[in-house]
Amino acid sequence: MTEPLAPMHFEKSPSTMGLLWKAATARKKGMFARDGMRRFEAAMTCDVGDELAKYETLCGFDSQGYLPMAYPHVLAAPLHLAIATHTSFPLPAMGLIHAKNRIVQHRRIRADETLHLRCWIEGHRVASVGVEADLMTEVMIEDRLVWESSTTILSRAVEGDGVKRPRAETPDMAFAVDTEWDLPSNLGRQYGGLSKDYNPIHLYPWTAKLFGFKRQIAHGMCLLAKAVAEIDAPEEGALVLDVAFRKPVFLPTRVRLVAGAHAEGQAFRLLSDQGRVHFQGWLGPLEQKDTA
Repeated sequence: MTEPLAPMHFEKSPSTMGLLWKAATARKKGMFARDGMRRFEAAMTCDVGDELAKYETLCGFDSQGYLPMAYPHVLAAPLHLAIATHTSFPLPAMGLIHAKNRIVQHRRIRADETLHLRCWIEGHRVASVGVEADLMTEVMIEDRLVWESSTTILSRAVEGDGVKRPRAETPDMAFAVDTEWDLPSNLGRQYGGLSKDYNPIHLYPWTAKLFGFKRQIAHGMCLLAKAVAEIDAPEEGALVLDVAFRKPVFLPTRVRLVAGAHAEGQAFRLLSDQGRVHFQGWLGPLEQKDTA
């Protein structure tokens, strides 16, 4: 493994517009080396900010002074982009695919608390159609870990090994939640405005086509947040949220969310109007996760 780079420390959240321009204009062909990836790290201290109310309205929360479980991912997103656009990062930021996410909330976070965020990525593994890496995020409050996540990203910029890996089985369950959403064409622009994720694949048909998509796609974390808002999860105690993203959601469209009790928690999946799985996951107490 090559030597780690000096951590990036930010006094305030970095501008994502500037970072996206950097991502769009970067030329990184040939930078990737299969023998390893250096450690990239970024950190900042921040308050929750002014976008929480918009997030709650868009995603369907009423958290009564606490952060929705996936909201720290919004705060950390500019740090994720700073890592992916670092001059020495060997994979192009444009085209990175959000494949999986695991979030552990050790306790609920109050909206008036100051958060210290630290993100890092190191190493990779070969996948069927490219390479994967795990982007780690921690949220500390007064030296106590309160929230952490692992975001698995996939790059098709380098060749994979062609080996198909087994997917997690879809559990049988009785549906306690069965609802449909009509997703508007501007959902990506709405979520991008509050998350500062202005990736062109989420904005307009013509900007998405520049990167190989037939039209704009929804942010996976936006739809995941909407799903969590529909699920009856405990308010107290450590929680874990696992999700595997399968197929992009092209806008506008109608989708169906189903969820039901499974292994002391709630299994869920988002389906297209033809029944294809867009994502599936599990939400429940941390101590029960090994049985889910």
